[in-house]
Amino acid sequence: SRVLSYGFESVRHNDAGLVYSAVVTSWTTHFDFQAAVGLDAILEYEVCYDSNQNQIPCGGTPEPASTEVYTHSLSMLRMIFVMNAEFLLNLDRIVQKKMSTLYRLSRCTESL
Repeated sequence: SRVLSYGFESVRHNDAGLVYSAVVTSWTTHFDFQAAVGLDAILEYEVCYDSNQNQIPCGGTPEPASTEVYTHSLSMLRMIFVMNAEFLLNLDRIVQKKMSTLYRLSRCTESL
């Protein structure tokens, strides 16, 4: 990959000094990326209760007797995003592998 090649070449530079270790982190932990995808936004959710203080679906019938609004913490948003990003990257890898197999099969059938 280009990122690994860049990292390797940059530590081989004469002005880099002696490298003892390297830390590799996920791109989802970069603060600029998190701001770009809106992780700094406030995410609220509402919980509704009937007259007996039993939790009920909001916006339905019967009308809720009381509601409470909660907000997710920024650390919770980051955790949810990272979990989803890893899932989507894995899904993307699977789709790319299937597409590559399909391409090779179509090339084989063309040669017949």
